[in-house]
This record gives sequence, C-alpha cells and structure tokens, in this order.
Amino acid sequence: MAPRRRRSPVRKSAPVDKPRRRRGRGALERAGLTPRLEVARPAWSSAGLPGLFNLYLDGLAAQNARPKTIRTYRGALQRMAPLLVKVTSGEKLLGELAELKPSTRALYLSTARSFERWAVTGGHRKRAAFVDDVRVKLDETLPRPLPAAELARLEVHAAHADRRVRLLYLVLRWQGLRIESEALALRWHDVELAPGRESITVRRTKGRADRHVPILHAKLLAELRRQCPPTSTRGTLVGPMRVTERAHTDRDTPLFPAGSWRNRRPWSYRAALAAWAELCRKAGVTATPHQLRHTLATQLGRKMNPYELRQFFGWKKLEQAARYVAPGNVRAALRIALDDDDGEHR
Repeated sequence: MAPRRRRSPVRKSAPVDKPRRRRGRGALERAGLTPRLEVARPAWSSAGLPGLFNLYLDGLAAQNARPKTIRTYRGALQRMAPLLVKVTSGEKLLGELAELKPSTRALYLSTARSFERWAVTGGHRKRAAFVDDVRVKLDETLPRPLPAAELARLEVHAAHADRRVRLLYLVLRWQGLRIESEALALRWHDVELAPGRESITVRRTKGRADRHVPILHAKLLAELRRQCPPTSTRGTLVGPMRVTERAHTDRDTPLFPAGSWRNRRPWSYRAALAAWAELCRKAGVTATPHQLRHTLATQLGRKMNPYELRQFFGWKKLEQAARYVAPGNVRAALRIALDDDDGEHR
C-alpha cells in the first residue's frame, strides 16, 4: 500500500476588515426605495396655537394632571391665544391683562410660562419670551367664616333636605373638605366606621397626597352609619358546610352618586352647586361651600396650634394655617409658657 502523502499546510492570510458601505437614509430616499416622511409640527402662530394647545394638554393628562387643572389651563390658553403671538415679554402680557384680578393674572402668567417652556423644549418655538423676572403681587386674602346666625339657618334647612344634600352639608361643615376635588370624589371604601377608628381617607388632594381626617361629630357619624350601603353576603357550599363570603362591591359606590342612590357615577360639581344654591336660597343665606371650610378652620384655630391645623386640613405651608390661629390663643399659650419658666418672667 502506497504511503499517504501529507499535504502541506496552507497559510491563510489575515482577514482584512474592509469598511462596509452602508446606504444611509438620504441615499435610500434618493434611490426611491424609502418614501420621505414629513412630520408636520404646529408652528407658534395664530393658526398653529390650537394644535399646540391640544398637544400640551394631552401631555398634562398623560402626567396624571387633575381634570380641573386641565380645564383651567385650556380656558386660560384659549383666552390668551391672540396675546401669545404678539406679546414679547411677561411684563407686556400682564399689561394686556390689567383688567383681571391679581390672582387670575398670576394664573395666566404661570400658564403662559409653562406652555412656552414646553414649546421651546419640543422645538415649536426658538426661544422663550416670558422669562423676565416679573411677578404679580397678590392681595392678602383673609378667612371668610360664616356668621353664627347664618350658620344656624343653614343647619336647620340642611336637616330637612334630602339625604344627599344633608350628608354633603355635614361633610363640608365638620370635615372641612374641598367640595369638588375631595368631597364629591369620596367613595364608601374611603370611610372607616369601626368604633374608635372613625375617619375619612381623602385621596388625590390638592397637594397630591392622601390624608386621613378623623370623624368625631355625632351627627355626621349617625348620618354616615344610616346611609352606608349594606355589605352583601353570599353562601358557598364546601362539602357539607356552607361558608359565608362577604362581597365588598357595594362599598365602591360614591358617597354622593348622580341620579339614583346606587349609581356608580359620582355627583357632578355643577349639580352639587345647584343643590347648594337652592339650600342657601331657602335659608336666606349668601355663601359658598368653601366658606364652611373657613368656618371650621376659624373654630378649630381657637384651640389648635398651626401644626395640627395644617395636618388636619392638608395645607402645604404653615402660613396658611397661621391665618386661622386667634390672637387670644397665642396670648394664652404665651402666658402658659411664661408661667412654666420658674417665675423668671413674672
């Protein structure tokens, strides 16, 4: 047998990294392989501002902004639409809004700055114009509690109203809630009626934080227990025994439903204001629902310190609670503090 010839090893040259030619988007478009896509951007002009408004407000909604905030911003932007095109500074914008109240002017200026900042970031405008250091000096607002006589007439007529208006009055009067964003948004699973733990959990408040408000008023507790929907029960056969299961679906209904009492849709703000106006008309009182919050804060300010008031009402700043602290309360606290100082300041 002939010996097998051994092949000589073949030397392979090192691979050469050739630059790979890539055809960019422009070459493909010039070759007609990819259609050119033009994205239409609304411009900062009289015709393009409505489209920018919708984009901006849709972004706020995606960030879980409150519906009331979106409605307020929409109304402010629509009113300022002609001014946003021709005005070149925040000072001139305030000059055009001189007939409005200071609080409304401050709101409009803040809305314009926020919208313009969003437009510059998104490339809808080249540079910001409302960034000048100008502010609106707000008038100092004082608490507006209801007089005792008007409060007594309201309480008498609310006791004879239907159960929805009666419960709304008691919640506003003794819990100090804001009517639209807090009271009308309550559901029965936010109400705790167990003995010793009676409270209301207010969710998505103005400060974007939940807070627990204790319930101590006897009339409000009795009304809540009377109107609380019963927890439905159902039985399930497990072998020879019947196990009772509790269904908590009834607790998902709102405290103030629209239409029938078991409606899943909450009472609208407009309908609640109409019912409040009818209650005030029968009582011969001119007041707003928010004045009940001022009344309770003024009443509690005689006995509670600003830190306790801020926690109860959900304010961010301590100055808001300090407005309701009576001067006599400060004097009494000062006297107690000085008397505890070993008679040094007597």
